[in-house]
Amino acid sequence: FVGTEIIPCPTVREPDGLAMSSRNRRLNPTQRALATQWAALLADLSLTPTEIRAKLEAIGFTVDYIEDRWGRRLGAVHTPPLENGPVVRLIDNVPL
Repeated sequence: FVGTEIIPCPTVREPDGLAMSSRNRRLNPTQRALATQWAALLADLSLTPTEIRAKLEAIGFTVDYIEDRWGRRLGAVHTPPLENGPVVRLIDNVPL
């Protein structure tokens, strides 16, 4: 019951397609390269959410969810646990 107004705005992306986020600074170079694969797979509308999940898990991501809802594809993953880098949760969404 809190008065809240949602103001939508476009997602700002890095040149390689990854959504800009302060979390990206926590990624080491290997994780950063993997994160671009996350963004590319999420945006690949020829794949189903189930297919995307399988591909991401095969390269080491832990997938929280990938769902098509409200005309958008929504997703959240955790980066693979690698040496010299923390596990980072990445979230993103793309229009369907």
